[in-house]
Amino acid sequence: LPALHARRNQHDKDMKAMNPFANTMKTECVGRMLIDLPPGRGSWQQRFGYGVITKLEVSSLNEFHALVNVRKNTLQHEKHHKAPSMLAAFDTPSNTSENLIVYDNPFSLHGPNLEQYYWDGESGYKIYTEALDGVTIDNATALSGVFNAITPRPDHGQPTGPGFCIDDALLHGKPVGEYGTRADFGVVPKGWLGVSIGMLVDENQKTLGHSAFDSLDNERQAANERKDATPGLQRFEVLRRRARDIAGLPGQETVSLTELNDGVKLYSFRWRTLGKIHSIVHPHITITMDTDNPTSSGRYLPTPPEDKLFGLWDAVLDSLRWRQGALPQGAE
Repeated sequence: LPALHARRNQHDKDMKAMNPFANTMKTECVGRMLIDLPPGRGSWQQRFGYGVITKLEVSSLNEFHALVNVRKNTLQHEKHHKAPSMLAAFDTPSNTSENLIVYDNPFSLHGPNLEQYYWDGESGYKIYTEALDGVTIDNATALSGVFNAITPRPDHGQPTGPGFCIDDALLHGKPVGEYGTRADFGVVPKGWLGVSIGMLVDENQKTLGHSAFDSLDNERQAANERKDATPGLQRFEVLRRRARDIAGLPGQETVSLTELNDGVKLYSFRWRTLGKIHSIVHPHITITMDTDNPTSSGRYLPTPPEDKLFGLWDAVLDSLRWRQGALPQGAE
């Protein structure tokens, strides 16, 4: 392991030395990986087993309790056709956690659903689990299994021990349920008009998805469907379609250009490793960069020149690496 860590550290230094964007990039921890991205407006989506996790807009334990109390009061005053209110039950396992069993609408025929709220000492999170069979207050925490799995990231940065990075927190252990552990991070980089970058990491997955080459076929079909639109399709061109292994992970890379009759150029960059079933050492990872981002008026923002887009894309991919210490002992 020390030799492996030394090689990884040297790799990080070499990549930064070769990266023309190094001084303008920010290192993000997504899943068990690190990646350098341009700073900008970021967003997260994450799942741990059955539970969909959302970070709450609270900055203290008092704000956390106030937010949950508003939610409870609102649900208690809303009627449900087969229950006294939309709030079926609730309890407070600790001063930093609450379980709510709720209906999602007054006429719902399934459910109820489980909402769990947790303060990890630095941030608040909501864990939403939809319509689990047999959900009760007594077994709510066991069904989700998330409370004991969330710990804050040190200084909101890069952890040093095993775990899976989500929004400002670290997930530990194996999730309960038919889903694996997923983090989906997206950023709209400052200074890169019309560009969006995304990274999805999915481990302990039950099934494998589609390859990047399959996605390219879908992009071609979507481009052809623009022919009868206004403005119509001028051309669709595949700029890259190749195998590209990164960070020891076998992957596929595609880049396509959809040019419209009004001169708008829409670029789609993709890299994907499919991973393996029931594995954290071989996760599914998809990295994307797109310029297909119209404004609210439907007009497209002018995008950077093609050579700059390729330069940024290659710098982002080349920065992908495993976070040192992210894998637990004996991981498979």
